[in-house]
Amino acid sequence: SIGTLAGGIAHDLNNVLAPILMSIELLRLDLDADERQQILDTIEASARRGADMVSQVLSFARGVEGRRLLLQVRHLIRDVAKIAKETVPREIEIRTLVPSDLHPVTGDPTQIHQVLLNLLANAVEAAPDRGGRVTVQCAFEAARNVFRVEVSDNGSGVPAAHRARLFEAFASTKGQRGTGLGLAVARALVERHGGTLGHRDASPHGTVMTAEFPADHGDPDAERTRGPMPSSAPSTKWDPPVT
Repeated sequence: SIGTLAGGIAHDLNNVLAPILMSIELLRLDLDADERQQILDTIEASARRGADMVSQVLSFARGVEGRRLLLQVRHLIRDVAKIAKETVPREIEIRTLVPSDLHPVTGDPTQIHQVLLNLLANAVEAAPDRGGRVTVQCAFEAARNVFRVEVSDNGSGVPAAHRARLFEAFASTKGQRGTGLGLAVARALVERHGGTLGHRDASPHGTVMTAEFPADHGDPDAERTRGPMPSSAPSTKWDPPVT
């Protein structure tokens, strides 16, 4: 259990440190003031997210459950997509399809951010280097009262021999490049919120990862009135979705 926890922390911190290291390399280029400010914002956001993760680990060690706020996941999706677009190869397209009238969920913003970041990083890894496409979309399903987030890629899909172990800790198809903990950690965090994480084949190629959370019927912008989001979360309005 300790090894799994340590490996999960290392995996998630690597996701946080990657945009910081990439941003430092970009700062060495001849950029204008606006571009430098955007890069500095990314560095600050990732550093603060890492600090939130450390606090979360300390709370876990003390047996304290993560904080629960009424929040809009679309803001976290925007944050994660921004990080991805600034760090993945430009040949891979990152698309977000997010309605503006979604129901909020009650949860820990840092943990849900980790889930989204892990799913997006996994999809980017699966997408082809040229012509790669990753799509993040979400919707509210009234019949089941769930908030659903889908992250899909146009890669080669999950090998049949690996599907039964997809969410198993340390099971990886990436060799030394992967820890096999990204999806295991994501599933544990989703289930901690009373939700489910599953997958299916995409058409005609690729994989779709689906995270479902119980929906809340409060104010869609409740996170602005019911407690602060992590300081790395954006405070501006959601941009029009990419089509």
